[in-house]
Amino acid sequence: MRLVAASLLFLIGAPAAAYRVEAGDQMVHASAGGTFNFVRHRLVTRETPPSLLTVGLGYDYALTSSLSLLAELQPGLGDRYLGLPLAAGVRYRVPGLAAPLSPYATLAATATLGLPLGPPPLHVNVGVRAALGVEYFVSNAFAVGAEFALGSGPLLLPEFDLESRADLMLGCGYRF
Repeated sequence: MRLVAASLLFLIGAPAAAYRVEAGDQMVHASAGGTFNFVRHRLVTRETPPSLLTVGLGYDYALTSSLSLLAELQPGLGDRYLGLPLAAGVRYRVPGLAAPLSPYATLAATATLGLPLGPPPLHVNVGVRAALGVEYFVSNAFAVGAEFALGSGPLLLPEFDLESRADLMLGCGYRF
């Protein structure tokens, strides 16, 4: 218990400079969580699964202290289904907080390839994804965080339909 209390005091006392993102900084992220398809294609033998267990890998390049470009891959595994979503977009970080927190908002274009693990046909989606999250910089280079996102767009294959999803992710990042 003392170790936990000491660790919390250390984290709370992190210097403000530990979380400042500057132009030219780069960051890699790893995450895990879930995707919940709340509007999905439901045609028998061709349906999109209701949820996926998701892992992710991302990259940020800071253009300024508050604006960065990002790219993400978040493969997910569901009931006889493998989703391979790619995203590219921008992230806005709230600058100047007096704590080692970095709240952010993300807007990205997405393309998803859905590979059914069985006879149903291939799924292809395009769309947009908006996210809100926060990172806590444990040190100058290492952060932990959480993100909630909503995404929507048309299903192009196997037939045209609209699909929407919610993502909840926990992860960590390393800035270099």
